[in-house]
Amino acid sequence: MDGPAVDNSTEPFLRFWEKTQDGLTSSVWLSREDLHLLAAQATRRLVESLGGCMQKEQGNYSVSQLAENHTEQRQQKQGKQQTRAGAGTEGIEGQTTNRTGLLEPLRGVCIAHYMTKNRVEEVILRLAAKASGYIPVTINWDADGIDRILYKIESTHCQAVIVDEEVPVACLNRLAEAAQGRFKVLSAKALCFQSHDNLPVPEKQSCENARSMQDCDLRTLSEGKSECTPSKEEREDNVSLVVFTSGTTGRPKGAILTNKNMETSCLALRQLLDLRDDTPLTLVIVNPLHHVNSSVMLELALRSRRAKVHLVSRYTTSFWRLLADVAEEEAAASGRPERSAVPKRDFRLLTPLVSRHIDFLRELVDTNRLTGVSVHRLAHALRPKEVVLLLGSAPVGLTTVQTFLRLLGKLPAIRFGSTETCLQVMGTPFSLTDDEMMRALERGWNHIFQGRPQKGFYIGRPHPPLTEVEIVKSTDPSNAHYMVVFFFISA
Repeated sequence: MDGPAVDNSTEPFLRFWEKTQDGLTSSVWLSREDLHLLAAQATRRLVESLGGCMQKEQGNYSVSQLAENHTEQRQQKQGKQQTRAGAGTEGIEGQTTNRTGLLEPLRGVCIAHYMTKNRVEEVILRLAAKASGYIPVTINWDADGIDRILYKIESTHCQAVIVDEEVPVACLNRLAEAAQGRFKVLSAKALCFQSHDNLPVPEKQSCENARSMQDCDLRTLSEGKSECTPSKEEREDNVSLVVFTSGTTGRPKGAILTNKNMETSCLALRQLLDLRDDTPLTLVIVNPLHHVNSSVMLELALRSRRAKVHLVSRYTTSFWRLLADVAEEEAAASGRPERSAVPKRDFRLLTPLVSRHIDFLRELVDTNRLTGVSVHRLAHALRPKEVVLLLGSAPVGLTTVQTFLRLLGKLPAIRFGSTETCLQVMGTPFSLTDDEMMRALERGWNHIFQGRPQKGFYIGRPHPPLTEVEIVKSTDPSNAHYMVVFFFISA
């Protein structure tokens, strides 16, 4: 920690932008306290709706059993060392022991989140999952048909599926048919948006649990330990999320993300952005929350005490005006010399994108259909180094980089090596200048191997020595495993 803890629970944290026919319409700002109170309400209603399914021992909870196996293996073989990065699950049977049932009444219960776009409800439910111990199972609203959705629900033994009001009626009917005696279909709106002015004590406790699980310094749930309070190692091994692979090579496979996975990805992003604990961080999230990418971005914001989030329901052409507005606001607040006489302070504005977004922008500019903001104003707003446009993990080619330079006059930050359980292996260091970044990119574009130019992307074939990575056991000179290689990657 770079400084004393700050109570920012009532400060603006989340603003939601809904895609409408007129562009993007914003909600009021929600504070962390607002979200935690709503999460406490959702937790109580979930427990009531599921009717104590853990005590009835209905179903087999394969995901939580596998997570507990991780814990036992770590304790036996590694003591208090870190558990391995992650694991996959598909149809593994087992029963869970709810050792922290008083604090986490739904621990180990899988619940599918079937939204049709980014929503505030998804954020609330992620916090409710932290408070109650249930495991969200993501549904890809862009790609999953009802058969695949049912497969994901059944293969993870979900006790419920939470839907929003825009799920097609035909899909709701199929869910209702399949749910008979097996799982419940619950409304996200009904769970999340109810009066919470007079929360009883158990709900306030759930609220505190959710808040403490998201503290940026990862403190324990309370200062006073009890036999029901999980240890730090147990919390790290708890499953945070189940994300399925795309299924391009067969049936999608569920990947388990533990709390430790999420923490590691957040730490990697902090390093990539050169982000200190006291650095104001603003995220503009437009990528779907059902992916690891946006899930980690949200987690990073929840763990950063000076963070704000602009959550966009879906991409639309108005996104670029929003991005320019937010960038200008953050630059003004930082006291940049060209805008204010106040001494400049550090800040970060981060928006994760994919190459397709840049293709959309190029088409809008080239066909004179970019509305609400000029490309000149957009480029000027995004020019500061503190404004980071992050691309990856899909390949970022020459055309995309040239488009960035032509339209925005800057280069994107690039991350790669992403899997379901690790957001990135490597990325563009924040310390690099645009000239240094460009030289590194050109070296890749002009790479020659065994006397032959290597054109195109390098996926699936070697291209030493450009992105060969040796992963070592320790970077601590006093450790016996200092710089000892235990894994090698040639991406």
